[in-house]
Amino acid sequence: MSRKSAVATMFGVVLVFAMCNSRATYAAPPKDACSLLTPAQVNAALGVAVGPAKQAGDRFSCQWSEPGANLMRGKGLFVHIVGPVGTLTPAEQFNAIKMPLPVKGITKTPLSGVGDDAVYGTAGASAPELTVKKGNFVFQIRIQGFPRNQINLIEAKEKTLAQDVLAKL
Repeated sequence: MSRKSAVATMFGVVLVFAMCNSRATYAAPPKDACSLLTPAQVNAALGVAVGPAKQAGDRFSCQWSEPGANLMRGKGLFVHIVGPVGTLTPAEQFNAIKMPLPVKGITKTPLSGVGDDAVYGTAGASAPELTVKKGNFVFQIRIQGFPRNQINLIEAKEKTLAQDVLAKL
């Protein structure tokens, strides 16, 4: 085998190996928010029994809540897959979400060790919402029904659920 053939063969082997190990060869992230978590994972994180997952509007949003709960009463979880909006990709939207705002009462707190990037966002008396980016996939998790003074507990529960979602990607 000539030196030129040997180099070409080696280059081909390396290229095939690199392609097989790239993230692009893995399955695409789920496009149904209800498939991201199981009721058992939600029950464990919230510490309460929740009903089955329900799509909230479209397949990109899902909600789990205590039986009989509503927006004003009861504990629950809302998960949303961020999709393209106009000309913005989910990754570009994530960058906009994590930008600090010069508005009183709105805070953005980075979270390390979750996905490629993550940020908690709060507005006024609302509970924090965790937004996570993994590659071009972005999702949001918001827990409701816990007292606002338990923000550290809420954030810990959201982080646990985010890790559960990331394990499926």
